Amino acid sequence: MNDNVTLLLVDDLEKNLVAMEALLRGPGLRVLMARSGDEALELLLANEVALALVDVQMPGMDGFELAELMRGSERTKHVPIVFVTAGAHDRKRQFQGYDSGAVDFLYKPIEPHILTNKVAVFVALFRQKQALARMSVLQSAIFNSANFSSIATDAKGVIQIFNVGAERMLGYKAADVVDKITPANISDPQEVIARATALSVELGTPIAPGFEALVFKASRGIEDIYELTYVRKDGSRFPAVVSVTALRDAQEAIIGYLLICSDNTARKQASQYVRSLLEASLDPLVTISAEGKITDVNEGSIKVTGMAREQLIGTDFSDYFTEPEKAREGYQQVFAKGFVTDYPLTIRHKDGRLTDVLYNASVYKDAVGNVLGVFASARDITEHKRASQYEQSLKEELQSSNHSLAKMNELTSAIVDTTRYPLLVLNAELRVESANQAFFTAFRVPPAATIGRRVYQLGNNQWDIPELRRLLEEILPTNSVLDDFQVTHNFNDIGTRTMLVNARRLHGAQSQPRIVLVLADITEQLRLAKDLKDTADELSRSNAELDQFASVASHDLQEPLRMISNYIELLELRYTALFDDRARGYMRHVSSGAQRMAAMIKAILSYSQIGHQAASFTSFESAVPLHSALANLTSKIQEAEATITEGPLPRINADANQLNQLFQNLLGNALKFRSDKRPQVIHVSAIESNIEWTFAIADNGIGMDKEGCGKIFQLFQRLHNAQQYPGTGIGLATCRKILDHHRGRIWVESIPDVGSTFYFTLPK
Repeated sequence: MNDNVTLLLVDDLEKNLVAMEALLRGPGLRVLMARSGDEALELLLANEVALALVDVQMPGMDGFELAELMRGSERTKHVPIVFVTAGAHDRKRQFQGYDSGAVDFLYKPIEPHILTNKVAVFVALFRQKQALARMSVLQSAIFNSANFSSIATDAKGVIQIFNVGAERMLGYKAADVVDKITPANISDPQEVIARATALSVELGTPIAPGFEALVFKASRGIEDIYELTYVRKDGSRFPAVVSVTALRDAQEAIIGYLLICSDNTARKQASQYVRSLLEASLDPLVTISAEGKITDVNEGSIKVTGMAREQLIGTDFSDYFTEPEKAREGYQQVFAKGFVTDYPLTIRHKDGRLTDVLYNASVYKDAVGNVLGVFASARDITEHKRASQYEQSLKEELQSSNHSLAKMNELTSAIVDTTRYPLLVLNAELRVESANQAFFTAFRVPPAATIGRRVYQLGNNQWDIPELRRLLEEILPTNSVLDDFQVTHNFNDIGTRTMLVNARRLHGAQSQPRIVLVLADITEQLRLAKDLKDTADELSRSNAELDQFASVASHDLQEPLRMISNYIELLELRYTALFDDRARGYMRHVSSGAQRMAAMIKAILSYSQIGHQAASFTSFESAVPLHSALANLTSKIQEAEATITEGPLPRINADANQLNQLFQNLLGNALKFRSDKRPQVIHVSAIESNIEWTFAIADNGIGMDKEGCGKIFQLFQRLHNAQQYPGTGIGLATCRKILDHHRGRIWVESIPDVGSTFYFTLPK
């Protein structure tokens, strides 16, 4: 099953939202709706969105402004945006939309098939992105684990195979020991002597201290698992649990021994092992009896339900879901089929919170094959990497288990059955001995046409890939490995696909070598990666062109303004006596307008460069840019006869130049909008939380109403005319953009005729 994919619809008209939601509603899709840009931002911060369909014309924050805010946030900057507009193919609007971050446009009235087809493309890309994030190779090899060494000897005890786990655990290279020593040479000699003595008494026959003492029981067909101290190459020691198996040929003659060892330093008793296995994952894990009762849980289950472990054990598994009957049907399917994958349920916390999860579950059995219960893991669908991490941790725990080999094989088989990746086990003739359900599903071949056939003969020889065949044939005699071998091939049933192939030889009897083959289809991931790269290249080119345009526009616009100012100045110097008061007033208006336009162009250029320039983030005392800003504002402070105080200010990590500009804009704003009813007082302070610093600049100026508080951070939004309070209308928008660049926030709280407090945050 596919995870639900979330779409966001943004339009100020309810009827438009309802109409689009009706067209997009379907299985696997979750549609969120927002009536304004602010509401859309809240939903974007709380949800992982695959696509945002945004109306351009909205009161307050329009679609272009919402897109710019989304592109300025780390969480939302990669969300694709499709603008919905009634301006049919207006190229100016298109360019503005693409500059704001859009990837496409839809034009009203919306054609249903165009809407659904475009959305389907973005949904498919999102799902492919999720699959790419989840992808990890099943495992490098069953025996190649730092906690699980495998040593094979010949009949006389001389080491023939010394795997990677043994190398890591004991510090020897295989070349140091193969054909040179026996396992007795890496064991504590006193313990070997003591074992020989104890076995001699137990079995009533003399047993020599040495390799014979380590394998005597196994040579007689007696299951043998014992504890022993191993000695590393550097002389250090560690306790080990060793399982010994005699390797026999077709005539049952012993041809060697296999010693499987795990480091026992941190091993617990059997019940402790189960606990560590459960707690190895952050995901909720649970074991369920045949009657549907919970027999054990991990900390993840405790957190997601809000119930204590002792409260959960013994209760019905289905009691903790929004759909109890569906939960009951889920574990009953596991008992019937042996496993379920990606089974969707919603867990209800005791405080009412809901968590959507996908369950993977399989039965677990005792050593003789009797089903004991169900082992189930829940994956929060918003955390895309947990499932693969869980599988890996489970396999590593299984490798270090001191259970018998039979039980280990049973548990490993259960894991293979639940993996999503196609997996084959091949014999020495490259014939398929077994395959998992993921293989049959991915390649559309039935078991009857797979088991027993050579791998390159599957599906009417569609698997006859010469290079892959050659590499697989090399693995058996050389014990080599195949890591992430990429092959592109035209398969009869599924078309041309690109696969990553991993293969290992299983370390078993020399007479019966096997290869485990794992495949991962990366066709769509490669296509998605190319699409993403093309999009990134295009965005990079667009940003460069925007920067060039801003620079050129600034120069070209300021040149005629300087000419106007110069000629007005010449008129005033040379011909002022020829003009009457009205004409001189006109010239003052022209000069003042040119100066305001020059200031506005400078402010716009500064605004556009925030976020495009290479930021220099350093650690410094925040009082430094504050005092620099106050020095720049000295004349205005004196003119206002203002008193400015400050509390303790923290050390921060930020761009010093931008913080200087931020303080100067906010303090300049407070000085400008002062009240003539009282002496002006401004106070700067900061408070600390776990994740950020919150700064406050409080004044006792003219204040503003609630509606004004929501407008002033937008470009060119002024609450007063330029004659009353001069300015460009860009200063506070610049402050907001600086804070976006620092991953911070800015807002204001104000009371008319009482004063305002501007707040902004910086991450710690």
